[in-house]
Amino acid sequence: MAYFSRRGGSLYTDAVSAVTQLGARSVRPTTADVARHLGTDEVEVSKVFPDDQRLMEAALENAMMLLHDQCVRSVVKVSADDPLAQFLALADAYIEWAHDHPQEFAILGDIPAHMTPQSGNLLRYETALHRLMMQMLLRARELGVMDDDVDPPLLIATARSFAYGVAGKMLSGNLSRWTGAATDIDAARAALHLFSRKIIKAPA
Repeated sequence: MAYFSRRGGSLYTDAVSAVTQLGARSVRPTTADVARHLGTDEVEVSKVFPDDQRLMEAALENAMMLLHDQCVRSVVKVSADDPLAQFLALADAYIEWAHDHPQEFAILGDIPAHMTPQSGNLLRYETALHRLMMQMLLRARELGVMDDDVDPPLLIATARSFAYGVAGKMLSGNLSRWTGAATDIDAARAALHLFSRKIIKAPA
């Protein structure tokens, strides 16, 4: 039975959407799961995604692409001579992405460590974000607005872990009640701004 999209998209986009929805429930969807979700035959899904891993990779790549694009669009609006403003823009972009795409946030948070190196596109997006953060930190050190003893790779890992935890609390609705902020997204932004300002100083 040929697939007919009721969403106005293609089988590829509908399958990615389906695996993202299912994967956000802590389930590793299979092509059979996605076929049932879409009301079509598994053979139709398998024509586009030869196995379950490629199906999951496509959803992860889409989530990472959305994150990458939002971060880059935000950061390029800020001068490279103000690393703190760039870092704050990056923090805001991450929180807004997680807020607007909670299912994509969920599946990226559960990504197996071995999968990133196996997926070329996923690795490229992740490497690009890592490189963007590294450029900010090196520029901050060059301008004298970050302590010389800060280890940039360790800071990047720490910042990503902290941001992930804050975003998770934001999505669970357990952040604003601790901070007095009007909304959870406001509380999340404030938390990441506090972290950023402890690492990078404002330019003189």
